[in-house]
Amino acid sequence: MTATILGVRSGALGDVLLGIPSWQAIRRANPSASIVVAAPSGPAQFIASSVPGPLRIIRPDSQSIADLYLGGDGPAQNDGNYRSAEVQGIDWASVTHAVVWTQSGLAIADRLKARGVGCVVVAPPFPPAGIRTHVSEWLASTIEPLGDALPEGWDASAWIMPPGLGSPIDDQWSRTEAFAGGRFVVVHPGSGSARKCWPALSWHALIRDLVEQGYKVMVLEGEADGAAVEAITSAMSPQTIRVIRGRSLADVARLFANACGVIANDSGIAHLAAGLGVPTVAIFGPTDPAVWRPRGPNVRVCGGTPGASWPHHPAPSPDLHTLRSAHPAPSPDLHTLRLAYAAPSPDLHTVRLAYAAPSPDLHTVRSAQSSPSPELDALPNTGPVAPEDVIWPKVDEVIAAISDVFTLG
Repeated sequence: MTATILGVRSGALGDVLLGIPSWQAIRRANPSASIVVAAPSGPAQFIASSVPGPLRIIRPDSQSIADLYLGGDGPAQNDGNYRSAEVQGIDWASVTHAVVWTQSGLAIADRLKARGVGCVVVAPPFPPAGIRTHVSEWLASTIEPLGDALPEGWDASAWIMPPGLGSPIDDQWSRTEAFAGGRFVVVHPGSGSARKCWPALSWHALIRDLVEQGYKVMVLEGEADGAAVEAITSAMSPQTIRVIRGRSLADVARLFANACGVIANDSGIAHLAAGLGVPTVAIFGPTDPAVWRPRGPNVRVCGGTPGASWPHHPAPSPDLHTLRSAHPAPSPDLHTLRLAYAAPSPDLHTVRLAYAAPSPDLHTVRSAQSSPSPELDALPNTGPVAPEDVIWPKVDEVIAAISDVFTLG
């Protein structure tokens, strides 16, 4: 029987993408194993395209896996959100190992052990506050005994592979490609959190400069980006910008492949562009680039707040949860539940876990956004005034980074 390694991963686009290097390491150490990853299907398609060998993606709400999250076996415990249209079975007898990177990891680990999974590696999806390790390296540090540390220079070339051609070419897409011609850039002014969005006035000034340099500008609008995009594009001519909305992530990857570069806030889109090897300039504010910067061969980060606590887990506390080993003594193949908040110790059988909610005072970083002015000539060419604990870049700094990174591509 072929061994199966199960992955349980929650999060948005960037969270899922930053786990890909770990899945690649797991594949190198387990070339013949079957890998099954329960993760949101949109982001997870890049796991399937970037990790070789037998690998399958299943929805977290599929019948075979949903009760790991719900704590039961039926749809009544899911408030009506349980989907049963497609049964994607798992042969639990073949599942020898599992990796759980979610905020409810302990409960999921207990249910996996109850199903007979011998080794469950469970860790928070990003480092606790005070640990300035990049998320990709943090995740990789938790996967023993399934994989090794990431190799030196792992991000010196593209590490995300595009999933395919995307949607069929339609009239809208044809018009988009005709608009772009041979010299265009993609900007993404949105993010999963409004506090990570560079103010609209700064985007205005940047886009004005790009147009003056002769670029056509594609403004990418995701599901949650409507307000940010409207604030930037409402006063701009459709002759120089084009808003791209309602496209699949595969389409977005295809768009990036033909662009001179991508400029984005700290977001999943920035991670996608950088991982694909596209020249990328990432704009940071309330988050720490040491932990969250996009990784790739041609990336520049502007701004960012070193040591920022948000959005980390709090540091482990000895009086919170205790993760108990399922075995009284260690076994050579480490068939124990464990959590790696630091480099693992061979004799560590009881580790503490703090999945408590972050303190409210870690979530008070607010971005200072202003309504756009219809007079583009009156817009400032410097960055906004930000709260003193947040470091936003000035527009001139971003322009310089674009000039540098785009010419390197």
